[in-house]
Amino acid sequence: MNKRQPQRLSPSQLTETDRLRRKRRNAVAKAVQGMMGQSWVMRGMLHAQLGLREGASTAVAGFALHPAWAQQCWGHKLVVHVAVEIIRHYLADWLEVGGRRIHTSDFFLAYGAGIEQVKYDIERLNVLKEARELMAASWDFQRTDAYAQMVHAIGQQRSVMRQQVKLDTLEKVEAYFLRFHALYKSVIDHGLLSNRDVVSELGQAPDREIGIALGRDGGLVKLHGGQHRFALAVAQGMKTIPVELRMVHADVVASACRAHQCSAVEAVEILARNLRH
Repeated sequence: MNKRQPQRLSPSQLTETDRLRRKRRNAVAKAVQGMMGQSWVMRGMLHAQLGLREGASTAVAGFALHPAWAQQCWGHKLVVHVAVEIIRHYLADWLEVGGRRIHTSDFFLAYGAGIEQVKYDIERLNVLKEARELMAASWDFQRTDAYAQMVHAIGQQRSVMRQQVKLDTLEKVEAYFLRFHALYKSVIDHGLLSNRDVVSELGQAPDREIGIALGRDGGLVKLHGGQHRFALAVAQGMKTIPVELRMVHADVVASACRAHQCSAVEAVEILARNLRH
């Protein structure tokens, strides 16, 4: 195993210490969000990172800068509508990189093999398989293989994690499928809305946007979060969906800086605009 390349971690490999460390890192990042998200600060951090990372060997991989700082800097400029069909991969959630255990949702900038080595085909998403089964069964979830497998797992004293909930009882499994159905009905009635539209049109508290990463090859990779909304969009054959650019590869930003003769902050805005469908 090459320890400099990212290695995917399964849920069984994670410890409570890993989760606590992540929680603390995020708390610190959000505490300084107002300062770190200022345009001039972000510009300096990005250019410093690009100077260190551009053209990094694929044998060296990593991530930098917190997405909360990016959201503070660019705001809604990172939220765009893209064609569903071009999001063909998803990024692993937990990784071990250089001896550190990290969650990929906690970083805005990737370098080296920080994305390409740990992306997987969308068709492998369990929630996408569940969405298709449920739609085929007219949402009679007890008729689906997904339900049967979850019930079997409980009988084997195992459990499935969905939406950060351990489905270790029959009641929790059934509640999960009922929530999934409620989301489906909401999408049918209102469409798949961005956070801004959820607030303005429905008057509801917003969920996190569906996050995407822009890889070294220019491809879009789905990030953690919004799995069920994304699965419903794919299963229903939606043409476009609102997403948030939450990770970019350092080489792509550097290339945009050169092509447009602009700062890294302006380059990210250009990259986001160019994704619009």
